[in-house]
Amino acid sequence: MSTPFAIAGLTATLQNVLTNGLVDHGITAAVGGTIDVKALSPDRVETNGNLSNPTLNLFLHQVTPNTGWMNVDLASRNQAGDRLTNPPLALDIHYLLSAYAEDDLHAEMLLGGAMHLLHEMPGLDRSRITAALTPLATALQSCGLADQVEQIKITPEHLNSEEMSKLWSAIQSNYRPSIVYQASVVLIQEKRPKRTPLPVLSRGSNDTGPFVQSHLIPPVPTITAVEYPDQQLSARLNSMITIHGHNLDGNNVEVVFTHGRIIGLSQTISLTPVDVSATRLTVQIPNTPTDWAAGIYSMEVKLERPGESYDRLTNQLPLVLAPTITLPPESVTRNANEVTVVVKFSPDIRSNQPASLILGQHEAFANDHPTQVDELTFVFGDIPADDYPVRLRVDGAESRLINMSVTPPVFDPTQTITVPT
Repeated sequence: MSTPFAIAGLTATLQNVLTNGLVDHGITAAVGGTIDVKALSPDRVETNGNLSNPTLNLFLHQVTPNTGWMNVDLASRNQAGDRLTNPPLALDIHYLLSAYAEDDLHAEMLLGGAMHLLHEMPGLDRSRITAALTPLATALQSCGLADQVEQIKITPEHLNSEEMSKLWSAIQSNYRPSIVYQASVVLIQEKRPKRTPLPVLSRGSNDTGPFVQSHLIPPVPTITAVEYPDQQLSARLNSMITIHGHNLDGNNVEVVFTHGRIIGLSQTISLTPVDVSATRLTVQIPNTPTDWAAGIYSMEVKLERPGESYDRLTNQLPLVLAPTITLPPESVTRNANEVTVVVKFSPDIRSNQPASLILGQHEAFANDHPTQVDELTFVFGDIPADDYPVRLRVDGAESRLINMSVTPPVFDPTQTITVPT
């Protein structure tokens, strides 16, 4: 495969092919002198309207993805982040070939000779590319254009008068006899290691092929729902949660919780379920407030299926871990037009976790906490004296306020703060 310098290497190769080919086909002698082959924008070919020599200009005006190679080896990585495929960047290069000359008919002779040369040479072989790039800079010599798996083909493209007019208008240069060519395909690919699996020696036990089941339940371990205690919508420390799914039984079963916002501690916690069956796992979240953090975790199950010797991972579901708040004595004070509330909570709040306290409809954000803490101070404005339901919101997870075990649900009377006059 080629390096990112392959596009420049292709242009340099075509320059070399045209320069040598015009001499070999007698075009140079026919126009009576030296022919310059340039690779410039057309507005830069003529300096002050004068040409030192008859000139062919090869202008790269467009690069497009190659549709034939577009879906080869789509980029992918496994769950560990290892690269599985290394797809090439496949490009078609579009050139505008223009002829410039001061004398009558010389431009037509140049363009005709170049078109005939490219017609007789529809592809660039490896030896021709190598010979053209050898005298150039090291980056172009080692661009890999001669070593890519597919040979580069040069084919003319038809642009009608409107398309050609738009092209020259965009270039902002005077029109010259021209033709458009497409060079296909340039394959740019970095040398990156990837995982290469071993070949399959047998397909299942005794090479019997895939196992066929008579139902629509997925054959791989899958979790479908998480059930919180007391019909709540979140879990708390020391609470038991139930995970529902399919094919969850096996060896070394672990429930893995990952919190992406924890800094300074492990972001992943693994727990062994209390009870395991094919359709249900029960796991207890330990009461370790310094290890856990309130917020939203991604949860998955890791296990070895019966008869297998490798780990499988289920899909991921979110798990909401709510904070639990307690009010120390004299936690609410009023000073002039401010109400200050001190709240203790579990689990601890990390330094980068946003936290706010909500009294009824009034919200206040926590003071700065550069370290991990289990107590914060919240300052409200001049809110009226009253009894307010209280909620602590941390990273999108709120402490429990509603008692869902009764019908209809009611506010939990223990989650109330009295603001004095």
